[in-house]
Amino acid sequence: MARTSGILGVDHVAVVTSRVEEAEKHYAELFEARVLFRGATQRGVWVTIDGEEDWTEIRRHGIRIEGSFLRAGGLTISVLDEPRPAKTGPINHVGIGCSDGEVRTIKERVKHAGLRIIEDGPEGFKFLDMFDVVWEVSRGMELRRSGKRLDLGTGRVG
Repeated sequence: MARTSGILGVDHVAVVTSRVEEAEKHYAELFEARVLFRGATQRGVWVTIDGEEDWTEIRRHGIRIEGSFLRAGGLTISVLDEPRPAKTGPINHVGIGCSDGEVRTIKERVKHAGLRIIEDGPEGFKFLDMFDVVWEVSRGMELRRSGKRLDLGTGRVG
């Protein structure tokens, strides 16, 4: 009998565009997604801003949003303001959540196939497949909010 896969599902899709606000609105309407949080760099530190904050208020504070993270059911859509690589389209990468064992298994398969690992860390890794698709393989399926939180009302980072 074949072994059951330890892949839990697609965790997120990352879309690259300089039109973060427009993309956020588009995906919120299209998939009835809600904004979990937005990300920006303030004084050299990555901070998050609650998804309930209005874009007018964000602009009033002169904040450049670098990413917006939306949730539609079990899918997270990451809209990222990053330069798009010349060879790829607007999909930056596909993230899959896996069991710990499956992360190790897929990593071994990637190495055996001679595919290039482009990022590696304790929670998972990213690799480029033979069709130029970037896959992010990570433990679990929960969006991790890293960095500090920016309170627009007080301007404090905490």
